[in-house]
Amino acid sequence: MKTALIITSIVNDAIRIRRSILDAEYDMKICCDGGLDRAIELGVRPDILLGDFDSSEHFAIPDDAEETEEAADSDHDEPDHSDEAELIVLPHEKDVTDTEAAADLAYERGARVITIIGGLGGRLDHTLANLGLLAKYLGKADIFIIDGDNFVRMLKPGNHMIVSAGYDYLGLLPFGGPVTGLSVKNVLYPLDDCDIDGTASLTVSNEITEDPAMVSFSSGRLLVIQSNDIIRF
Repeated sequence: MKTALIITSIVNDAIRIRRSILDAEYDMKICCDGGLDRAIELGVRPDILLGDFDSSEHFAIPDDAEETEEAADSDHDEPDHSDEAELIVLPHEKDVTDTEAAADLAYERGARVITIIGGLGGRLDHTLANLGLLAKYLGKADIFIIDGDNFVRMLKPGNHMIVSAGYDYLGLLPFGGPVTGLSVKNVLYPLDDCDIDGTASLTVSNEITEDPAMVSFSSGRLLVIQSNDIIRF
């Protein structure tokens, strides 16, 4: 099963992301536009540079580079600022964000486990759109969105184990409709056969007390948000 790492422009508290995540073996490592700057900071060498490059401080589009509407259909090979990397230039005006284009590219090239670094801060519309990617590929690929503060994924109905992995606070929210029959064990506030529709905060700010937490539900799509205890000065 192929894996992909995608690094976005906005990565909150990048220093707190586990090195085991960044240093894992991936079949492809994609930087979205300003994600190249974050990759440099994190010590990650990209295989693919993708975007319209309107936000990267370390990269300028070569004069002879051509734009492509579909990331999956491009095959440009251009050097980045220091190493050889495939260059995929997207137009400034397009129907998808750079992050969605990167996820589509990774999926088209066979990745079925996709880790997105960042994409949870900055503009709220972009954050919500990135959460929509979890729904878009639910049942097709396992996608994780991670920064130093949060670890996010989406689940289908069934029985699931949630490992803390350093993100001990647990929020469970329905996505696009109600979730029924929700039960949660090995947490500070257990639930048993609960229906949630997203209009109340009952299922936020729980805490994993025994690894792994056990989550099961009967219908719907469940957004799982694991967080650190964030202290701001």
